[in-house]
Amino acid sequence: MRAFVDEIIATKNLVFRDEVNQRRFIQLMVSRLKDVRGPLEIAEVLRKPAEAGGLGMTEEKADQVQGIMEEAKREFEIRVKNQSLKIPEPIAERPAQPAPVKVEPAKPSYDAAAAKAWRDQMLREIQAQGQPATIVEGSQPAVPKPQLADVKAPPKVVGPLDELRGLNLVDFRRLGSTAQEALQKVKGKIDLLGEMSVTRRVEAVRAWKSSLVYQQYLQLGRESIEQGKPISLVVSNHQTLGDQVLTEDEFTAIADFNAKLRF
Repeated sequence: MRAFVDEIIATKNLVFRDEVNQRRFIQLMVSRLKDVRGPLEIAEVLRKPAEAGGLGMTEEKADQVQGIMEEAKREFEIRVKNQSLKIPEPIAERPAQPAPVKVEPAKPSYDAAAAKAWRDQMLREIQAQGQPATIVEGSQPAVPKPQLADVKAPPKVVGPLDELRGLNLVDFRRLGSTAQEALQKVKGKIDLLGEMSVTRRVEAVRAWKSSLVYQQYLQLGRESIEQGKPISLVVSNHQTLGDQVLTEDEFTAIADFNAKLRF
């Protein structure tokens, strides 16, 4: 996608006043190709003063550049469609040769290094939240049912920060058919705010980490560490009790996402 944007810049002879302006245009173009931003948002950023995170273009120049961007978007969609319709040509068969047999020792089912890395990451995230760990005993009759983070509907959202801050489990699952797809939407919101300024990106990450779905993720990780049980068993115990809880796949996806997330 970046190569396509560079191609448009070259073929349309687009010249920028400095490197910052060029980088902002590239980010803006990519967000349009991905449909993260619509035409109205593009028009606003093109005209917004450079000091406020925009490109500071005049009305005439902004209209001209936006026309180039919309034309490029149509061209990009055509290329993607044509690429998906291409049928690979059959490859001439070669005489079958016996593949070399490589004997490898059986891999252990438990990866101690990976488990330690995950545990260290969870401890860092829990400590960063500044919340004391609540020890939840094993599932015995006399022990009260563990309480997970509340999943009540958040107040009416008014912007991207509020959307991230008010994200609960139900809303999270509505963002995509898979956890990875939902987290891609979360990343899109964080990146969108980050384009405005570093401060806005920090606010976006903090809003995500204050959400109910993230707090539930932390609590499950805390229980796993304190009880010495794998996440799969912790999740299964809560599901048996009828709790509305992250699945093991959702938990793992969030852990991977947080490991890559940077302020």
